[in-house]
Amino acid sequence: MVTKEEYEQLQKIAKEGGDPASVLSKYMGSDEKVEGWKKAAPPPQPMKVVKTMVRTKSGRLVSWFVAWLTNSIFLFQGKDSQ
Repeated sequence: MVTKEEYEQLQKIAKEGGDPASVLSKYMGSDEKVEGWKKAAPPPQPMKVVKTMVRTKSGRLVSWFVAWLTNSIFLFQGKDSQ
């Protein structure tokens, strides 16, 4: 884990540009390097997490969490997404 000061330096590098390896070098091995550094893009559409319960062949209930795009939920329910 990086310290608070290192995290702030990384945030500054992310905004203004610079070399993140200058901060992260002590956490990386000698053969490792930072290949890319950019802010992750937000998901293109909002997502909703749905908890589902599935009964297996043996009769056991298993819970799964499924991430759905909101448009897909409306289509699955037979409704218009607008």
